[in-house]
Amino acid sequence: GDTIMVRVGTQEQLAARPWECAERRISFSSLRAPRLGARSRNEPDQPYAQEAREALRQRILGKKCTVSVEYERAGPEGMQPRQFATVMCQVRKVRKNAALVVVEDGLADVIRHRAEDERSSQYDELQAAVVAAKEAGRGMWASNATTEPVQRRVVDLTGNAQQARGHLTSLQAPKPGPYKAGEHRAVVEYVINGSRMRVFLPQENMLLTFALGGILTPQTARSANKGRTATAAEPFATEAMMYTRALALQRDVTVEIETMDKGGNCIGQMYTKRGQERVNLGVALVEAGLARVNEYSVNYTPCGDALKREEAVAKRKRLNIWKDYVEPSAEELAAAKAAAALGSLNTMTVC
Repeated sequence: GDTIMVRVGTQEQLAARPWECAERRISFSSLRAPRLGARSRNEPDQPYAQEAREALRQRILGKKCTVSVEYERAGPEGMQPRQFATVMCQVRKVRKNAALVVVEDGLADVIRHRAEDERSSQYDELQAAVVAAKEAGRGMWASNATTEPVQRRVVDLTGNAQQARGHLTSLQAPKPGPYKAGEHRAVVEYVINGSRMRVFLPQENMLLTFALGGILTPQTARSANKGRTATAAEPFATEAMMYTRALALQRDVTVEIETMDKGGNCIGQMYTKRGQERVNLGVALVEAGLARVNEYSVNYTPCGDALKREEAVAKRKRLNIWKDYVEPSAEELAAAKAAAALGSLNTMTVC
C-alpha cells in the first residue's frame, strides 16, 4: 500500500516499446500503510493491507504520472537505497497525490516526522486527509475496525498438477452471469515470461498458472536446478516479458481456459486493455513480433486465424524476432507443400 512500480520513458516507448523503459520501485513519501504478508511463508496480512493495495490498483494503475523523488533511506546491505517520492496522477479527472487515494479512504496513516526529518512536499495535505478520515470513521478509523491480522485462504494450484487437473472441469463449466463457459475475470499477479503468468481468479478465490494458447514466446534464462543445465535467454525474451508486464501485470483481465497441460498449467486466451482498446494478449504479442505461432496448438484455438494473419504481417515487416526473416522462394514453398501432402497420405487409414 505504500510502494508502487513506475515505468519511465517517452510516450512512444510507453505505448509501443515498453522494454525500452526503465522500471523503478517508488515508496510514497511520509506514508505508513499496512503490509501484505508473504504468501510463501504463510504470513497473515496486516488489517486493511489488501484493501489499500486494491484501491491503488484500481485507481492509479496504468495512469501517466509525475514522480518527484524527495528523499532516500539506506536499504539492506547490497541493495539500492529506498526512494521516497510524491506521485502526481490523474484520479477521477483531478490531478492529485496518489498517496491521498489510500489516506482519504482510511487505508493508510501518515508518518509523524521529527522536526529535522525530510518529508513529503504535500505533508500538510496528507495530515488533513488523515484528520478527515478519522472524523468520518473510514477504514482503519471506523469504530468497528478490525485490528487482527488477516489470513488469506487462497486455493493455490500453481504447484500441484494433480490438484489443478481436479479443478479443470469446474473451471470450464458454464456459470451464471455474463461469462461464457471457461471464461473468468482474473488479475495477473506475476509474469513468468512473455506467455506464462500466475493469475488470481477472485470469484473462485483461486491462484493458477496460465499460458497463452497457440503461440510460443522466446524462453527466458534458466538457472541450473536438479540436474537441469543452465540456459541463456533467447533473443527478445526480455522484450516479450516486458511487453506482457506492461499490458497485463496487476490488470483486470478476462481469461478463457481451453485446456490444461500435464504440469497443471491452464492454457487459453487472455484479454486485456491497450489504452481503451480490448485486445487478445497472444495476438498482440504476435503482432509486435515478440511471439511466433505454435504450428500444432494454433489449430485448436478459436483465434488461430488471427494469430496466423498477424504473424504473416510481422514477418513481412521483419519485426523483432523476424528481423532476419527471408521470404521462402517459390521452389521452397512448393517443396514444403509436397512434403505436407506426402505426410498426409502416410497417415491415412485404409478401410
